[in-house]
Amino acid sequence: MTPATSIPDSPSLLVRTPPPLLFAAALAIGLVFEREAPLALLPAGAAAYGTPMAAMLLAGGAALAVSVAACFRMRHTTLNPVGEPSSLVVDGPFRATRNPIYVAVTIIVLGVSVWRNTAWPVVFLPAPLLVLHLAIIPFEERSLAAQFGDDYRAYCARVRRWL
Repeated sequence: MTPATSIPDSPSLLVRTPPPLLFAAALAIGLVFEREAPLALLPAGAAAYGTPMAAMLLAGGAALAVSVAACFRMRHTTLNPVGEPSSLVVDGPFRATRNPIYVAVTIIVLGVSVWRNTAWPVVFLPAPLLVLHLAIIPFEERSLAAQFGDDYRAYCARVRRWL
């Protein structure tokens, strides 16, 4: 890898790992911990509100994910972080964040945690977010900058990486 805008010839195994798999692993590990050492997410008085809160989080996360997938499909481009995009998507949820699919999956994990009233998946949630932040997103950003140049840099200047 040479300049900051060059695309690595061979992405690392970590970068090639599908991000939803990272989130699923954190969720699964959290649910295993919950079985062994229960840790409630909500206080006893708020547990009754868990189901409607979970439903809102799960529906919101799913709607955001579907919206992102629709944007990519309309542009005939790939959702694969190591794939070669055919166009730069900057509309829809990409107007608010450069990583709406990762935001969506985070919301879904939070929704499952609230639904199950377990804090453990939330405890493990920083792990996939850290991998995204340190490895996957920088790879994606270098790839997009190399392919779309000034258009991508202008997009980055006006839209935050997260929220």
